[in-house]
Amino acid sequence: KKTAAGNWCIQVYIGKDASGKKKLKRFYGNTKKEAELNAAQFLTKKQRNEDPMNKSVEKAIEDYILDCYEELSPATRRGYNSIKRNLPPDFLQLPVASVDFETMQKAMNTYAKHRAKKTVKNAKQLLAPSLRYAKCFINTKQIATSGKEKKALYIPSHEEVLAVWDQVRGTSYEIPF
Repeated sequence: KKTAAGNWCIQVYIGKDASGKKKLKRFYGNTKKEAELNAAQFLTKKQRNEDPMNKSVEKAIEDYILDCYEELSPATRRGYNSIKRNLPPDFLQLPVASVDFETMQKAMNTYAKHRAKKTVKNAKQLLAPSLRYAKCFINTKQIATSGKEKKALYIPSHEEVLAVWDQVRGTSYEIPF
């Protein structure tokens, strides 16, 4: 709104006080755009200064990816987003302040059930800097990252190979065998 003095005034809702009343902050400028710019700058600064420990783990990962966006290759970004999508939802919703060694280990164990060891290691390598970025310092070096176990390769015995050889000798399968 335009004031009687000719300046523009923008009111921004900034929350509630202890008694539950709305708190508004006014920003003034010579033009409407200038007042809106002042209000936008205040809101941006307020969002940056919010306590990072109140963020969810998912938001911390998103912020880390966005902050490093230019430095990451497209494949790495795709991989990070895939990891974020596939981490346990209950872990992603936790506030960063409540993440400790045990909760992170449980999340990694759940994530590792059907994934290769390298994929689990990549998830750990995404979580560690994301949590540090949100001011949560956990020693992630001791978190185990065991993925699904590889199946043992079956090697036939000499007798089994000879039995197959006897079966294919003289047929069209003999040459590839």
